[in-house]
Amino acid sequence: MSGLSIITFYAGLIFGFGFGLIAVYRIGRIGWTQFWYWAAGVGASRSLGHMFAYWSTIFGPLLGQIWIFIGIPAFVLDLILTLMGYEYYPFWLDEIGLVSTGRRVAVLLGGYVFAYVLGRLNESRQSEFNRARILYERVVTRKGYWFDHRDDPGYYDGPDAQPALKQAEMIYRKILNDLEQWQGPKFMAKQNLIILHYQRALLYCSLGEFSTAKDAVTRARELKAKIPPSDWERDEERTLESQLLFLEGEIAFVEGRRDDARKCFQASREIDKSLGDSTGVQKNDERLVLVR
Repeated sequence: MSGLSIITFYAGLIFGFGFGLIAVYRIGRIGWTQFWYWAAGVGASRSLGHMFAYWSTIFGPLLGQIWIFIGIPAFVLDLILTLMGYEYYPFWLDEIGLVSTGRRVAVLLGGYVFAYVLGRLNESRQSEFNRARILYERVVTRKGYWFDHRDDPGYYDGPDAQPALKQAEMIYRKILNDLEQWQGPKFMAKQNLIILHYQRALLYCSLGEFSTAKDAVTRARELKAKIPPSDWERDEERTLESQLLFLEGEIAFVEGRRDDARKCFQASREIDKSLGDSTGVQKNDERLVLVR
């Protein structure tokens, strides 16, 4: 048992505490909004594969596998051995001054705080994207969705909407400029890049810039076509396709292209129906009434 307790102690130290530092650093970089999305995804996972897919976005594929198959089991086993009276206590803890439980806990927490602060100082594009998205969604919460006010071109011109929308637009432009300079989707998953352009399209629709919105949808589709089927989560690709079709239908409607709008809404409705998304079906039905 003593040999096993030594193994589990060091495995827990390296793959538990060490990977914990990586996770906290990543949370600092990408922000809490994205973290809670990941946490919800892990909690709702129907299989170990799905759970691994969400953890991989924090640790990376290799480290994610080590965390799930080594780190977690080692931590649990070390805890069990400690409760059974086989706790391993290395001499070097005393030599570096960690002579009490309080000091060890302080170093543990201090390490996590330092990792988080370091992550915040090195904020990622994903975190900036989340901030812009929240700015837009707050405007929608206060003022309503742009399509419902399509007949009022200046609806979002007031101080309770325009500054936030312009700030979100500026953040999106900065992200795109950074990505172009890096020549690749650094720190943003391919699917999130598609959502970035989708969110830009929504934003430009709110600003009444429908040509720019269509360009954003086109860029989203170009990126979507480059992602192989194996890189999508279950139903993720079809859900995104339905959202793009729905928005394309709304843009077509406000531009007077009613036939195109009808085709988009019908296609979006079929996808939502196949996914069992009753809310999506209802939204498309409401739009189809407008184009009959």
